[in-house]
Order: sequence, then C-alpha cells, then structure tokens
Amino acid sequence: MNTVTNEFTFSFTLTKEEYAKGVLPSLRPAGYLFFGIAFTLALSIQGALDDYYIDSPQWPLKFIIYLASSAAAYIIMLFAIRWLIKVSSYRSYKKYKVHSYPITYIFSDKGAVTNHKVGCQNLAWQAYEKYLFTDELCLLFISNSSRYIIPLRVIHDDDLKAFKQLLSHHIPVTS
Repeated sequence: MNTVTNEFTFSFTLTKEEYAKGVLPSLRPAGYLFFGIAFTLALSIQGALDDYYIDSPQWPLKFIIYLASSAAAYIIMLFAIRWLIKVSSYRSYKKYKVHSYPITYIFSDKGAVTNHKVGCQNLAWQAYEKYLFTDELCLLFISNSSRYIIPLRVIHDDDLKAFKQLLSHHIPVTS
C-alpha cells in the first residue's frame, strides 16, 4: 500500500450558509425518494380501493387524483423539511457563536488536529466513520449526527486531489 506523506492545513471561518449546507446532507435523497414513492402509492391505492368497494364508477379517475394529490403533498413536505432544517441551522449558527469562530485543521497520516478558540483536538483516523464531498464542502463524519465541515474554497485546486487521496487511504467514502 502506498503511503501518503502530505500534510494539509486549512484555516477558515464558516459562513452560516456553509454551516447550513453542512447540515443538509443528512437528508439523503435516495432513502427519501423510496419512502416518498411508497407513501404516495399507499395513499393512492387506499383511497382508490375505498371508492372501488363502495361501487363508485369513477374509481380509476379518483386513483389518479389521489396519486397526484399525495405526490404533491409529499413534494411539499420535502421542501418544507429542507427549509425548516436550513432555518434551524441559521438560528443555531447565530445562537452558538462557536460556529463562527476561526478554525484550523491539520491533516496528516497520523490523523487530524483541530485548533479552535474553544480548544484543540487531535483525532486518529479511526475516529472518522466516513467522508463526503459536495459541490462546496468536504464533510468528515465522526457519527451520523457529528461532522466536521470544510469549505472547498479553502482548498487549492492542486491540493484537492492529494487531499482526497489522503482521505481515501484512511476513511471509507460515502455514496
């Protein structure tokens, strides 16, 4: 196995938008899509069967109406959940000033060191469960609800590939 000898240092202050985007990937679209399809079909079939069993001649049309209305309700619910999480994360960012303090991460083969106004933390690679890159962020998960957020704006393009390689040597990637 090739060893990566790079050391990366990133210093930055998270914006409230970056913080909110770091919280949102908890909503994985694939799982919610399956739930949404099952939810929509179940409501539609239940409504159509109710009409079928009372001998309503319009039950096929009502099935389509039930399907469309439950799909619309589900889509509205998804947007509402994402909006509520975004608003909640903005409030959290504003309320807990610790999110707006400057932070420095130092990554090497030994692990990651975090320097922050409230303290310093040294974590071995085994502490990280997974990582995820979005269009704007790198998220390092310690658990499903706890993550480090690193904006890609602080990582130079020529360092990004090497940083991804360092992470892939030590942490499983999420899809």
